[in-house]
Amino acid sequence: MKELKIRLIGALNDFLPKDHPEPTIRVAFQGSQTYKHLIESLGVPHPEIAEIRVNGNPDEVNQIALEDCTVEVFPYQPGDPRIRPEVIRFVLDGHLGKLTSYLRLLGFDVDYRYDADDPTLAEISATENRILLTRDRGLLKRNQVHFGYWIRAQDPRQQLVEVIRRYGMAGEILPFSRCPKCNGVLHTVEKAAVLPNLLPQTRVYYDRFWQCPDCGQIYWQGSHYQHLQTWLNGFLANP
Repeated sequence: MKELKIRLIGALNDFLPKDHPEPTIRVAFQGSQTYKHLIESLGVPHPEIAEIRVNGNPDEVNQIALEDCTVEVFPYQPGDPRIRPEVIRFVLDGHLGKLTSYLRLLGFDVDYRYDADDPTLAEISATENRILLTRDRGLLKRNQVHFGYWIRAQDPRQQLVEVIRRYGMAGEILPFSRCPKCNGVLHTVEKAAVLPNLLPQTRVYYDRFWQCPDCGQIYWQGSHYQHLQTWLNGFLANP
């Protein structure tokens, strides 16, 4: 039986149990194993690994692991351009429906399918060059996933803050430009064109409307808009 030590740096310690005494772990292994395989055996998915150093020297995660060495594993820093494609787009798993709506409300392209299985999500991420967001570490370990992130927060608005900071997206926000229901791009529409579909009070108090050409949903700047705009202004003041 062979053995090495793996030391997780910074945010990668989020993948260890909260009561784990220290970030350095002894890992036993047999045969020829890559550093990637041994690191992922600790729960750390490869899309979150920025670099490794073996006995202080830079190395590649796909190299065959040496025996009796110390491997330091470093996370990506927020805003690192290597963690996102040039055109930022997402695919989210079925447990992140509320986060999906928030990201779409801020104008981001999000593919969301509640019943999609792991192979499908990984394939969408790879073939469409989308960042895969999930609470499932195993999903991020799939080999075809290149861009991906394990969401730490439980609250959807905190998840949104986490994603915006992670990918440096504050300057790319286009509020209320995309349909939170189906991801279609919203178009302005004349009030007269949607008047038959409006409730009586909406007809009286609102004059500006948007409609999704894909699903037909109509939007206006009601209380939900005002609440989110207030929250967004507060966030952008201290991103």
